Amino acid sequence: MKLAHKDFKFIVDFSNGNCPVIVIENSKFFRQYVSEMYEQYSGVDGHFVMSLNWEPIPISKNIFMVTDVFNMTLNGRKQINMLIKKLEEISLSEYFIQKTLEAKRSLEDWLYTLEEEIPLPLMHDEEICIANLIKASGIQFEGENLPVPEKLDAFIKICAEFFGIKLLVFVGLHTCLEKEELEQLYKTAAYQEVAVLDFERIEPDIILPNEKLYIIDKDGCEIYTD
Repeated sequence: MKLAHKDFKFIVDFSNGNCPVIVIENSKFFRQYVSEMYEQYSGVDGHFVMSLNWEPIPISKNIFMVTDVFNMTLNGRKQINMLIKKLEEISLSEYFIQKTLEAKRSLEDWLYTLEEEIPLPLMHDEEICIANLIKASGIQFEGENLPVPEKLDAFIKICAEFFGIKLLVFVGLHTCLEKEELEQLYKTAAYQEVAVLDFERIEPDIILPNEKLYIIDKDGCEIYTD
């Protein structure tokens, strides 16, 4: 898998377990490219091109981006919608369908009993929506109050399990994680078969063996590292 941009001579390569780190030393350029990546993640057209076996693939469907690890959530709209969809599929599976039908019958009986307590004609949907029922329960992933490293670990697992994404894009991992914490993050991502890309404002003090550094200096020149 590769990532390119019309302004970059380099092509970011994720093969062989590489974890690329793009350092953009100029603040204006940093804002520009990180914002553009986020816009494309949100579905807006842009100049980043992601490819698999040299065939372009849509960025919005194949990445998840976190611009602030301190304020990220395990229970955003996308995560909750996918969780509900997955639980609905399970509820209608061969193993669970009988329990689901029994639960629906019990709920219908309960609703009719409640309606009898109101001295006016009432009605409700004849077919109870399982997805709406699950959503009404307030179900969500645990772990919102975990420390950042553990929360990142849970976040990667959720993204891999429910979205089947190919790339997680972060901003500032080196700024807020110690060497051992980064190693654990990369280990989790590798196990889940998800690539990781990190944008940094300054060159990190320590570069891990599996990290590949791409640097754009303050003048917009590309610096190539071994």
